[in-house]
Amino acid sequence: MTMSAQDVARIGQTGYATLEEAFAAATDGSTITLLSDCSGNGIKVPQGKYTQGLTVDFGGFTYTVDGDLVGSTGTETQAFQLLKDNNITFNNGTITSEKAKMLVQNYSNLTLNGMTLTLNNANYANAYTLSNNNGNVVINNTTINANPAGRFAFDVCRYSSYPSVSVTVTGTSVINGDIEVSASGNDAKDGFSLNLNGGTLNGNIVLDASAEAAMAAAPAKVEIQKSSDFTATAPAGYVWNSEGMLKPVPPVAQITRDGVDIKYATLEEAFADAQDGETIVVLADCSGNGIKVPQGKYTQGL
Repeated sequence: MTMSAQDVARIGQTGYATLEEAFAAATDGSTITLLSDCSGNGIKVPQGKYTQGLTVDFGGFTYTVDGDLVGSTGTETQAFQLLKDNNITFNNGTITSEKAKMLVQNYSNLTLNGMTLTLNNANYANAYTLSNNNGNVVINNTTINANPAGRFAFDVCRYSSYPSVSVTVTGTSVINGDIEVSASGNDAKDGFSLNLNGGTLNGNIVLDASAEAAMAAAPAKVEIQKSSDFTATAPAGYVWNSEGMLKPVPPVAQITRDGVDIKYATLEEAFADAQDGETIVVLADCSGNGIKVPQGKYTQGL
């Protein structure tokens, strides 16, 4: 096959009429180069096809997914699905869709360099632009735009039986939207991490209850970290420590009830929960709101 004026992508000197065809033809170690803005179907990368690697050089162009979507059987809602045991790099371009509910679902080792990922599905308010369920992901000099109708720019989701997932944001990346962290079955398995080493977050870090449970059960397997010059607000109940690691707020008070020590992040919370006849033990110097004790609440004593 040779090149033609209608080709939108090439591998070496072989041209392809669609990006989907180029992906289908690419072998391990290939580089696909986009030649123009184009649109087409969603693209699924099978498990283990690119163990040495696949590079897609978008050349500054945009791929719009407006055709058939991809995904697991019964959930074909994605523009790209990148399955595990692949090493994939996307360089210098834009992926967008108004049709997908998830722009990229990723299980591979994925690097995004100079990319823009934009999901704009006005009819779906529970969308993820980039969902990371397994593998090591690097977001470098890349902009990720959350769907304006709702939900997350990207997630860090240690999913199902997959062992681990790690996401690093670096360079001049801009994350426009929230980042969700979660763990299937409240289980960290081999671990999950989010490293905010460079760029800008125009949103919040949202810890799902499953992530909080996994962090509490296996703190050594979970790392949520930011560099000293990265601005990100800690979720409620957490703080950034001196090393930039996200940790639970240390308890300042404790009530022992039925032989179980219940700890509280504020003295106000301890007072609100305390039952008649109990003892609040203050564990550390602390500050907070004024505290009002209602009439007749502690007739036996506090």
